[in-house]
Amino acid sequence: MSCASSCKTRDHRSYGECLRSKGVAVTGLESTNPSFTREANKKWDSDLDAYAAARADGIQPASTQRHHVDAAVEVSQQLQIPFDASAPPTVVKDDQ
Repeated sequence: MSCASSCKTRDHRSYGECLRSKGVAVTGLESTNPSFTREANKKWDSDLDAYAAARADGIQPASTQRHHVDAAVEVSQQLQIPFDASAPPTVVKDDQ
């Protein structure tokens, strides 16, 4: 018997043919959605890794987007204290 136990017709030549007739999709592989490519997935992972590294240093960026993370890290380096986007420092200028 080549068909899956749930097959209604039981007339397929192989188990694979039976599964293909059901339209079974494999999950966990690269998306077929053109807006989410392998490169987009790598960028996403890279952004999240940068965010995690910033959080490990006590920095709280405004979001997980790379430009927000990079800006928060830059400000933290300039001020020598961890930046917190929810309570940004106040800039005071001398009016002399």
